[in-house]
Amino acid sequence: MPSLGFWNPRRRLQMLFLVAFLATLVGARLTAAGLASPTPFESLHQPGQDDWWLPDWVEPVLNSGVYGASEAPPGFVDVEGLVLPWRMIEPEEGVYDWSLLTNALARGRPLWLRLFASDVGHCPAWLQRKYPDLKHHRFRWPDGGYDDISGYLTGKTTIRSPGDFYEIWDPRFEAEFRRLLQEFARQGFGRDPRIRFVYFPHAFRWNEYSLKWVPEMSKAGFTPEDYVAWFKRTLADYVAAFGDDAGRIVYTGTGNREWIEWTGDEATFNRWDRTINTSNGGNVLSQSCLNSGAGVRDGFTEAFNRFSWRPDWGLDLVTDGSFRYSVINEKHPLISADRRFFGTENEDFDYLWSDVKKYHYLKLSTLNMLRLRMNWVFLGDYRVASDLLQYMRRTMGRKVQESPDAWVALRQYRDSYLVDDQRGDGTENIRNFERWLYQRDLAPDGLTTATHRIEPPAKFAGVNGGSWEALRTDQARGSHRLYFNVDDQFLKGGPTRVLIKVTYLDDRDGEWWIEYDAGPDAVWKKSHPVQSTHDAKWKTATVELPDAAFENRQHGWADFCIAKGGREDLSVRFVRLIKTVQPNPR
Repeated sequence: MPSLGFWNPRRRLQMLFLVAFLATLVGARLTAAGLASPTPFESLHQPGQDDWWLPDWVEPVLNSGVYGASEAPPGFVDVEGLVLPWRMIEPEEGVYDWSLLTNALARGRPLWLRLFASDVGHCPAWLQRKYPDLKHHRFRWPDGGYDDISGYLTGKTTIRSPGDFYEIWDPRFEAEFRRLLQEFARQGFGRDPRIRFVYFPHAFRWNEYSLKWVPEMSKAGFTPEDYVAWFKRTLADYVAAFGDDAGRIVYTGTGNREWIEWTGDEATFNRWDRTINTSNGGNVLSQSCLNSGAGVRDGFTEAFNRFSWRPDWGLDLVTDGSFRYSVINEKHPLISADRRFFGTENEDFDYLWSDVKKYHYLKLSTLNMLRLRMNWVFLGDYRVASDLLQYMRRTMGRKVQESPDAWVALRQYRDSYLVDDQRGDGTENIRNFERWLYQRDLAPDGLTTATHRIEPPAKFAGVNGGSWEALRTDQARGSHRLYFNVDDQFLKGGPTRVLIKVTYLDDRDGEWWIEYDAGPDAVWKKSHPVQSTHDAKWKTATVELPDAAFENRQHGWADFCIAKGGREDLSVRFVRLIKTVQPNPR
């Protein structure tokens, strides 16, 4: 039997406890090996320890935003969500009622849409009368129904649905829904700029798509090649309906290897797997959307340690010395395009992992989506990290040349997804979340050691695992510096006045400072020192560099380093470089 994939946002519950057990074993082995014991998350990553200041000229950019959040202040959510069930739009065949949409547009706020058209309850009754043999299947993950967020049958509340879904790949269903999309276009909705984006396709639970009922399709003679052809036709129907502005069509399936349900025999299963999944870790459904110009949405960036390698999203994993680092391709179409949705839903802490709905975890999931260069996000509880989320709103969706800041979160972890996908041995040597600021170990004086480990509660550990949340100098090996390189597209040349904010643990005697490239005759210019108060608190210090040049002239092409005086080490977990002058628009 093939191993079960884990990436679909609503599929993960099945494996939580198994992986949680494995994560507990890993933590026990780390402690037994003599490494630092886990740090309670209450003592690390608290709001008062971080500094999310930005210059006044930093404002949100176009084609970015928040499209959902709980307990958020007025105006923080940028677009209004609207559910459009097919049976409400076309109650009788050929009779259309668009009042749900026109009334919402009349309210004056931008919209994002979910077309609900796969659950039998979402589809018009005439469809079943016209095609009495149209098949539907019960949702199997789990087989217990679901809370139907459309809520249109009972006013403004949700309803409990048994989870019966039509075979939307049936040619008759496909033809009827195509006519609905054509009518949508004829009404001019597809070209209306107030409709910012729509989830694609129109299935299944909560409009979150995945490949379902493979055994039933195989038994009926519907091949994987048939399935791919249907998917591409449906995608073309959506693109046509939206005036060829495919960037507003948001694929809600996985961008990784698609989970293929066991078909009952190895030959059939392998045929589906070879047809759907690609050798580089993606799948043809996701790639078809990317090739058409469509956008993508993830629903699992809360599990921040599982995003080290995403080729379909421009994220590669490279080895440098003893460690591996995620490197972003800024020219990838999801990142370089101006009118393309690339987003996520960071809201599972509200209901799947409420025991870790804490600042630390929301912070790392937010940094995760920012370093992936995502430009839209559906959030959970705004109150948990309000300052951070305001910072996120002002910086998300920016290209490297127009960004006001660059940063690196210094950490070390393992990506369990690589193990699940048999593409790695689970070695815990992946480092950092980097957004145009890069840290690398450099011998002999820039070697670092991971420190301050966090082990989350078991339920979340099962999907994410523990991690080291800071790096420290290693005086025992003769290393008293941490080296950083600034992306040349972000900033190169000078003199330029910048600020560097360093979040560090003030638990050692002595002082530290920044040595930076200020020109060919001042490659190691020293900033004013930061003196320790030895109060054992995490805090963020701001260091001004009035004349940074950043021409890659330090060791290993670095632009600056943090240096620690004395004989004791310095622990650092976050470094942020801020421009003080607004970049010229592109």
